[in-house]
Amino acid sequence: MFATSHSGYRSFDAGQTWVSAFGSVSSIMNSITIKGSRVFISGGSTWYSDNWGTNATMVNSMPGIYTSCGNFVENGGSVCTLGNCVYMVSDYGDVYKLDSTDTYWTHLFCFSTDIWSNYDHYPEIKNFDNILVVTCDSTMFLSYDSGATWTHPTMNGLPLNMQHQKICPQSIVGTNGQFIGVCQKNIYTT
Repeated sequence: MFATSHSGYRSFDAGQTWVSAFGSVSSIMNSITIKGSRVFISGGSTWYSDNWGTNATMVNSMPGIYTSCGNFVENGGSVCTLGNCVYMVSDYGDVYKLDSTDTYWTHLFCFSTDIWSNYDHYPEIKNFDNILVVTCDSTMFLSYDSGATWTHPTMNGLPLNMQHQKICPQSIVGTNGQFIGVCQKNIYTT
């Protein structure tokens, strides 16, 4: 299963044939994760499906208009799964955790992003061996305790942009505490 900017697609034959999924979703879709047999898709809002996208249900919205960091509340973004919970980072840099019953969002953390700049790398959240990793343009944050606390690694060796800020990997994978990612057409590893 995968998501494009306005559609989802699924395959039941190892990628030989693809059909449209999440047809009832009327928002941007750019991130997908799975928790058990439930598939979550997110972008402009967050949805889930218990039947691989045949039907979809919108996850409850975050409460309020502004987060505790002063950002607008955004109901979609990049999603990943850790344990029995779904995590989401919004384009504004707010990190949320959806409870194990998929009912309530908890605001965990926020960092500064310039949503109106011309950067190519919106915030992304990943789970590498139970380490939550959030990357965005020139910053990276790690949580080793399911989002309770966050650290900012020094990122030694990464290239600098024109403002002399380190460029974070735009595509990153990891295992056993080692990360490898792509920064401006070059590959870097820890």
